[in-house]
Order: sequence, then C-alpha cells, then structure tokens
Amino acid sequence: MKKKLFVSSVLLLAVGWGVKPLTTSAIARPPIVLAQSEGNRPANNSTPTAPAAPNPPIQTQVELLDPGVEPRQELRFQPRVNDRETAVMILNMEMGMSLGGSQLVKVKVPTNVITTDMSTTKVDDNGDIHAQFSYSDVQVLADEGVPPELVGVMRSQMKKLAGVKGDFVVDRQGKPKSANFVLPAGVDPTTKQMLDQFSSSINQLSFPLPAEPIGAGAKWRGTTTLSINGINLTQIATFKLTSIQDNVANLDVAIEQKADEQQLTFPGLGTTANVTLKSLNSQGQGKMRIRLDKLLPISANLALNSNTETSASVPGTSEAIATTIQLSMNLSIRSKN
Repeated sequence: MKKKLFVSSVLLLAVGWGVKPLTTSAIARPPIVLAQSEGNRPANNSTPTAPAAPNPPIQTQVELLDPGVEPRQELRFQPRVNDRETAVMILNMEMGMSLGGSQLVKVKVPTNVITTDMSTTKVDDNGDIHAQFSYSDVQVLADEGVPPELVGVMRSQMKKLAGVKGDFVVDRQGKPKSANFVLPAGVDPTTKQMLDQFSSSINQLSFPLPAEPIGAGAKWRGTTTLSINGINLTQIATFKLTSIQDNVANLDVAIEQKADEQQLTFPGLGTTANVTLKSLNSQGQGKMRIRLDKLLPISANLALNSNTETSASVPGTSEAIATTIQLSMNLSIRSKN
C-alpha cells in the first residue's frame, strides 16, 4: 500500500502536472530561459542559481491545407508599441487515476483564475514583435465538492505564480522566437519546474498563421515536436478561419497530442520511481476570436481530454504498477481591453 501511495504521488506530481500545462496551450511553446531576478536575491546574499541554458529552438511546421474563398489576404500580427493588454484565463479540470488495476477514481480540481498583463515594447524592421508580460493576479476557487485540503495545497502552489514576469519575441505570423521567464531566487526544483511549465504554457496564447494569403474557410495545420516535463511528444494544431472582418478573425481550433513509449525522469524528488510512459493521447477542440493588432485573443474556449498510461516501480523492487491518468479540461480566456 505504501509503495502504491508513493508511486501515485510521484506520477500525479510529475505526469499529472506535466500534462496540465500541455493542454493549456494551442501551439508550441517557445524556448525557455529561467533567470534569477536581481531584486530577489536570497536574504543571506548567497549567489543565486545560474540561469538554465536555453532549450533548442522549437520549430513549428505550418502547412496550408485550404486557402479558403476569395477575397484572400495575408494575416499578420501588427500590435502597436506601448499597447497594453489584459486577459483573464479560467481553467476547470477533472483528473481521474487508476493504480495497479484499481477502479478509476475521479477528483475535481479547484478552478484556477489567472490574470495576464501584456505590453508591446518594440517592433523590429522585419516585423518581429517584442513584448513583456506578468501574472498580476492568481486565484484558486473553493468550488463546491472540492476537498478543502486540496484547495489549500493548490493555493499554496499557485500563489507562487503571481508576480512572475518575463518577455518574449514572436514574428508577424505568431511563431515564437525566444522567451525569458524571471522566477524568484531560492525556489525549490519542484516548484521551479511547476512554474516553468505553467507559466510558459499560459503565456503562449498566440498561434502560427500561414504564410500564404487566405480567405474565409481556410484551413492550416501546425505540427511541433516538443519535450515538456521530460515527455517527448508531437503536437498537431489545426485551424479553420470561419470569418474575418475589420481585422477581427474567428477561428475553429482542433488539437492532438501523442507520445510514444519512453522512460521518464523527474528532477526535484529526493527518491524517484522508475517510470515508463506507455502512451499519451490528447484530443481537444474549441473556438478563438482574435484581433490582428493585439497579441492576446479577444476570447477563446477550449475543451480537451487526455489519457496517459504509465508503468512504475519503486527502486529496489521488481513489481511494476500500471497507472492510468485521465484529464478533462475546459479553458476560457477573455480579454479585458
């Protein structure tokens, strides 16, 4: 029993929290550089941890499937310098888990409400857009039917996200080129990993537009190979332009994520389980409404279901425990501008 509890806690922390951020992003995340804030040095004046080395650039292959009807035009993001934007993201999620062949037990996760502030700081001659962001408010709601203990744990973790800030660069098609997230010095490795995953996925609210001129009914697909939280996977996002008028576009979005069998490692845990990911499959769909002179969407709604199969064993034992983690998620984004 103790071994199963140990394995379940490892998997929920490393796999469950890893899958959650994946589902909050409609496209590939930019390479992340974790930096220590000069103003948040430890009280003992010890040297903060050196910034992590940048990840290799993530490449998204954009393929136009259907150009749509005439008239067609090139869609490009063109925010104005010093423009300020604010959006509120509401994330509702239910997680289910079966351990060692047991019946799947479902738990409602407290609703997360996160406010993102963003401003465009510079636009290069080639159209590259520089922007800054911060999470000005993070709330975990005490939903009916959610154990108070779970609400307390979530609040203690999520409050560390408030005040996280950074900057990023995207091109005019919305493709990420670089990003930098500043986290407080002295955070433990597990918390740093959680904040890295959650921060970058929430911030990634843009998406790749096709290079070709398109009209209503156009369809395109962005395919990206990712390595997130130790999981190597392929993500495919398919978009359909349902209408465009006065620089405002309405889109249908479909997301698919898949991962093959692989060994997983989780930093920040004093004792680790030997975990093999057997499979990961996610399917989602939703709608977005965007303005081409803004980086944050006017509105977005996404529903996604994810299923992860793993096999894990405690060091020193040969018995493997099969585990299934299921996630059902609804994501809503509303601009306040």
